[in-house]
Amino acid sequence: MEVFIGIDIDRVDGVLLADGWHQVKDHSFKVGNYGFVKGQTLVVNAMAVKGTVSHWAQWTEPDGTVLAGPLSSLLAVKGAAAPG
Repeated sequence: MEVFIGIDIDRVDGVLLADGWHQVKDHSFKVGNYGFVKGQTLVVNAMAVKGTVSHWAQWTEPDGTVLAGPLSSLLAVKGAAAPG
């Protein structure tokens, strides 16, 4: 039996990578599929190439650094408790 764990990406405020915890600034955590662009031109859309879809995560740290990488590199995420 598979279990679905819903993670509210708007509430993620920390990400655990192999080098330790990283703070997520201002609800900037995003997930999606890779695509590559050159300027304004889409070069490769991973969704369009069968068997190549890779999921990524991206966020901004408090110092303004933007980090992005494979979703599989995340060891854990933490966030504020849901209201209620």
